[in-house]
Amino acid sequence: VEGYPVVSEGPLNLIIQDKAVTIRSLAFKGKGTSLDAVGSFKIGKSYDVLIRGEAEVNLLKTFSKKLEGASGQSNLVLSIDGPWDEPDTTGILHVADGQFKVKDVPYRITDLDAVFMFSRDEVILQSLKATAGGGTFTGTGQVILKNFKPDSIFLTLATNNFRYRHENAFSAILDARLNYEKTQKGQ
Repeated sequence: VEGYPVVSEGPLNLIIQDKAVTIRSLAFKGKGTSLDAVGSFKIGKSYDVLIRGEAEVNLLKTFSKKLEGASGQSNLVLSIDGPWDEPDTTGILHVADGQFKVKDVPYRITDLDAVFMFSRDEVILQSLKATAGGGTFTGTGQVILKNFKPDSIFLTLATNNFRYRHENAFSAILDARLNYEKTQKGQ
């Protein structure tokens, strides 16, 4: 990952034959980050892979220049199994003690704790808790995947006591609930 050096942790042990890859040992380590994988896959046919790792939330800054000052820890256990075109995923991603700021947004997100569950072709936001603007945020949701890409998104966010200020024109304290849905039909 550019700007985030990682090194191999031990020997890389892969067997490649025809279009089949067997991963006996694959492990990487970086600052506050480790990732390992075992299993096998047949290109264009099937998966049977287990991925485990942990990473600092700060790593997300390498994927988006809009994130500033990110911190926290994430842990991942993910199994990918089944046919190439429609694999089953099972696992969990837990983000704890997270905080970050989005460029040009006046509020810093703190006390972030989120649990994502992977189940078949879904990523389920089981729980989200965070603090911003003096208020609390909670959320749940679901992303339905097709070939590892989002096909439909369903998200519910709620806030209590969020202090909104608009360029010194006015301010408000909000208790609100937002439901967001997006499907391939653009709804």
